[in-house]
Amino acid sequence: MDLIRLIVIGGLASWMTLAVFNNVVGFRGGVAAIGNLMRMQQLRQPPTKDSPLLLRAVEREGWHRAVFTLTLLLEIATALLLWWATVMVAAATCGMAEYAAALKVVNSSLAMLGALLFFFMLGGTWFVYYIHQELLNVSHVAWIVLVVAASILFNASS
Repeated sequence: MDLIRLIVIGGLASWMTLAVFNNVVGFRGGVAAIGNLMRMQQLRQPPTKDSPLLLRAVEREGWHRAVFTLTLLLEIATALLLWWATVMVAAATCGMAEYAAALKVVNSSLAMLGALLFFFMLGGTWFVYYIHQELLNVSHVAWIVLVVAASILFNASS
């Protein structure tokens, strides 16, 4: 494996680790942000939308805390898997591991990251975040494109 692959998988592992760190340090803020999403606060901002979708709003803070905790646990699992993939790619790059073994871990980590991103998108779409938080929706799509591109990078010449 070449250096660019190591940089890509290591970069994704680093990014996810930083996201975990930020969410641990700012746990209360994260719960509040999820709460705003689940209460559908953005949909209630001017210009207000009188929508039957507002029936989906979840007001109970216990649910906000539970969803954010689940998100954090999924992020931790994803970060660990990405770091394992990084170690395997580094070992394969140095000739200390087989490419096929590293590729299995890489594909698992990219699948986990993709699943996490779809979890974000599905939750956000359920609470119609695309109406007033377009950039958040677009960033999730961009990250999924990055995951697909990384998958192509690793699997195209395997």
